[in-house]
Amino acid sequence: MFNKNGEWVLTSWEVHFSTLPEPVKNRINDTYPGQVDDDDVEYVEEATGCTYYLIDIENSKQDVKISADGQILN
Repeated sequence: MFNKNGEWVLTSWEVHFSTLPEPVKNRINDTYPGQVDDDDVEYVEEATGCTYYLIDIENSKQDVKISADGQILN
């Protein structure tokens, strides 16, 4: 993704839930049990250096941003 000036802002790609780091899977399973499909996860790298997983929670209007160590960011 680029801004209107053509500068890179972020890149994201889909990952499977089963390949997430254990702290991420544990946090999601504890906080949102049974509310994530295996194909509703993206890995995001921002130009700022911030990286996180963006997870679509079923029956929720908002996605969850979570760091690789399992901290919920939003």
